[in-house]
Amino acid sequence: QRLKDEIAEVTNEIENLGSTEERKNMQRNKQVAMGRKKFNMDPKKGIQFLIENDLLKTTCEDIAQFLYKGEGLNKTAIGD
Repeated sequence: QRLKDEIAEVTNEIENLGSTEERKNMQRNKQVAMGRKKFNMDPKKGIQFLIENDLLKTTCEDIAQFLYKGEGLNKTAIGD
Protein backbone atom coordinates (compact mmCIF):
# COMPACT_ATOMS: atom_id res chain seq x y z
CA GLN A 1 0.00 0.00 0.00
CA ARG A 2 2.80 2.40 0.92
CA LEU A 3 4.49 1.71 -2.41
CA LYS A 4 1.26 2.45 -4.30
CA ASP A 5 0.91 5.74 -2.43
CA GLU A 6 4.49 6.71 -3.27
CA ILE A 7 3.99 5.84 -6.94
CA ALA A 8 0.78 7.89 -7.03
CA GLU A 9 2.56 10.81 -5.38
CA VAL A 10 5.48 10.70 -7.84
CA THR A 11 3.07 10.43 -10.79
CA ASN A 12 1.16 13.45 -9.50
CA GLU A 13 4.39 15.45 -9.15
CA ILE A 14 5.42 14.57 -12.72
CA GLU A 15 2.03 15.68 -14.07
CA ASN A 16 2.25 18.96 -12.16
CA LEU A 17 5.76 19.55 -13.49
CA GLY A 18 4.54 19.21 -17.07
CA SER A 19 1.65 21.61 -16.59
CA THR A 20 3.97 24.12 -14.89
CA GLU A 21 6.26 24.06 -17.92
CA GLU A 22 3.26 24.55 -20.21
CA ARG A 23 2.14 27.55 -18.17
CA LYS A 24 5.62 29.06 -18.32
CA ASN A 25 5.73 28.60 -22.09
CA MET A 26 2.28 30.14 -22.50
CA GLN A 27 3.25 33.10 -20.33
CA ARG A 28 6.48 33.57 -22.29
CA ASN A 29 4.60 33.43 -25.60
CA LYS A 30 2.15 36.06 -24.35
CA GLN A 31 5.02 38.32 -23.32
CA VAL A 32 6.72 37.89 -26.71
CA ALA A 33 3.44 38.76 -28.45
CA MET A 34 3.13 41.84 -26.23
CA GLY A 35 6.71 42.78 -27.11
CA ARG A 36 5.91 42.50 -30.82
CA LYS A 37 2.88 44.77 -30.41
CA LYS A 38 4.95 47.30 -28.51
CA PHE A 39 7.67 47.06 -31.16
CA ASN A 40 5.18 47.76 -33.95
CA MET A 41 3.97 50.88 -32.11
CA ASP A 42 7.42 52.07 -30.99
CA PRO A 43 10.47 49.93 -31.90
CA LYS A 44 12.68 51.26 -29.09
CA LYS A 45 10.05 50.57 -26.42
CA GLY A 46 9.35 47.12 -27.86
CA ILE A 47 13.00 46.07 -27.75
CA GLN A 48 13.36 47.59 -24.28
CA PHE A 49 10.31 45.60 -23.09
CA LEU A 50 11.72 42.35 -24.48
CA ILE A 51 15.11 42.95 -22.85
CA GLU A 52 13.59 43.91 -19.47
CA ASN A 53 11.53 40.70 -19.45
CA ASP A 54 14.55 38.53 -20.35
CA LEU A 55 13.00 37.58 -23.69
CA LEU A 56 15.84 39.14 -25.67
CA LYS A 57 19.50 39.62 -24.82
CA THR A 58 21.21 42.97 -25.25
CA THR A 59 23.75 41.66 -27.76
CA CYS A 60 23.68 43.05 -31.28
CA GLU A 61 23.45 39.51 -32.64
CA ASP A 62 20.30 38.66 -30.67
CA ILE A 63 18.57 41.91 -31.59
CA ALA A 64 19.54 41.43 -35.25
CA GLN A 65 18.18 37.86 -35.16
CA PHE A 66 14.89 39.13 -33.69
CA LEU A 67 14.59 41.72 -36.47
CA TYR A 68 15.69 39.28 -39.18
CA LYS A 69 13.08 36.68 -38.23
CA GLY A 70 10.52 39.46 -38.16
CA GLU A 71 7.66 37.20 -37.09
CA GLY A 72 4.66 39.48 -36.57
CA LEU A 73 6.74 42.63 -36.94
CA ASN A 74 5.73 45.61 -39.02
CA LYS A 75 8.32 46.05 -41.78
CA THR A 76 8.13 49.84 -41.45
CA ALA A 77 8.86 49.55 -37.72
CA ILE A 78 11.88 47.36 -38.50
CA GLY A 79 13.18 50.12 -40.77
CA ASP A 80 12.89 52.65 -37.95
